[in-house]
Amino acid sequence: MIASKEYVLKILEKKNLFPKKQYSQNFLINEEIAEKIVNLLECKNNEKVIEIGPGLGALSEIVISKNVFLTAYEIDSRMCKHLNETFSFFNNFSLISGDFLKQDIKQDDYKVISNLPYGLTTSIIEKILTIKKIDKFVFMVQKEVEQRLFAKLKTKEYSPLSIMFQHIGVLKKEFYVNKKEFFPIPNVDSLVCSLTFYNQDVEENIAFYKFLKKAFNMRRKTLINNLSKEYYKENILKALEEINLEENIRPEEINYENYWKIFHKLTTQDK
Repeated sequence: MIASKEYVLKILEKKNLFPKKQYSQNFLINEEIAEKIVNLLECKNNEKVIEIGPGLGALSEIVISKNVFLTAYEIDSRMCKHLNETFSFFNNFSLISGDFLKQDIKQDDYKVISNLPYGLTTSIIEKILTIKKIDKFVFMVQKEVEQRLFAKLKTKEYSPLSIMFQHIGVLKKEFYVNKKEFFPIPNVDSLVCSLTFYNQDVEENIAFYKFLKKAFNMRRKTLINNLSKEYYKENILKALEEINLEENIRPEEINYENYWKIFHKLTTQDK
């Protein structure tokens, strides 16, 4: 199995590879955990799965065994060579060499899995929001990202992304992974999450997310100040009044349901 310390050390030495910090390369070395992560996808025969950043292929190996069609996106050309040598003889595996964020993903039914690189967590999740149609997204992040993903109202971590999760589906904490289950050992433990989608209106999702980002443009300012460059002030005031919100309310004080109401009220009016 690829998800073992013996295999990882052997391959890195044999192929003269080394983990690149710029790609957040920490390889999972626990087969049981790898199986547990992939099982969260609940794969069915002939489904299409996208994997972002497979690295040495610890998760890829298990996904392929589920009788699904796996398309892996890997930015590191060294890893691409290894992945092709390892999996190219499987007819249900294909590899795209390059930056996932720059790829045009065709419309289809997908499930997505990834050990998200730390610095690109938000960017990749934002990209996922633009793909039609995803049923489930299983991903692993560094534990310190947890507060951002599951941020509560009126906290400094509360953001457009934490609001969007409530809009598009059900985000769930699945389990934690000790940092010692990786090679090299990262600085912190990891968290595996699953996002089950129920809102598949991608165009509307994109519009709503852009609206939220404008609402949070400057957190210290009021919602009216942040949105007034895009919408008439009187329309914003009217929307707030209709849902009984104060005129001087700030972005982090508004819950998802009220943001959704404000968005619809403003986008159905003249700007």
